[in-house]
Amino acid sequence: MRLDKSDKELDSIPSFNLKEVVLYADPKFDSNAEFRKYLILKKKVLKVYPYAKLVSDRVKKMEKRLEKIKSPKARNKYVEIVREYFQSKLVEDLKNMTQTEGQILCKLIFRESGSTVYDIVSKFKGDITAFLWNSTIYVFNISLKKEYDPSSDSEDTMIEFILKKAFAENYFDNVSIIDDRVIIQK
Repeated sequence: MRLDKSDKELDSIPSFNLKEVVLYADPKFDSNAEFRKYLILKKKVLKVYPYAKLVSDRVKKMEKRLEKIKSPKARNKYVEIVREYFQSKLVEDLKNMTQTEGQILCKLIFRESGSTVYDIVSKFKGDITAFLWNSTIYVFNISLKKEYDPSSDSEDTMIEFILKKAFAENYFDNVSIIDDRVIIQK
């Protein structure tokens, strides 16, 4: 390309469009014990989040489908089919979770869906079933009524930090959900 004298006089600055980059540093801790606690929480959150996302997405799909089903009998049958399907796909993974992972899962389901696990069970299976499930699982120090509130709960604040950092680092890009099974590729 040939430049004329008038082209040389033009003032131009090359520019590039770049993706936004968000950097998160690990928080500072007063002791090694606190740092170790953070690392354990991080491991649990990263393990459990894909399940919370899966459950939340499936519940939203189920709600949309149930809106189209008018008959209470057909609705109940559909809910039972979905429950059995979930049970066949997720029970083994859920059995291998610790108590704290179970509680984190309940919080993250609330984060993703806006409803507690208790409310979800109550909506689809009834109040008595939700009460029985909550009473049974309470033995393991897990509450299905636990809400996620990073503004007032310090553990939830840390969970939110861990998730935001994971999203910024595209951590969950390595997580696939195939046939309702969570698969983490390393």
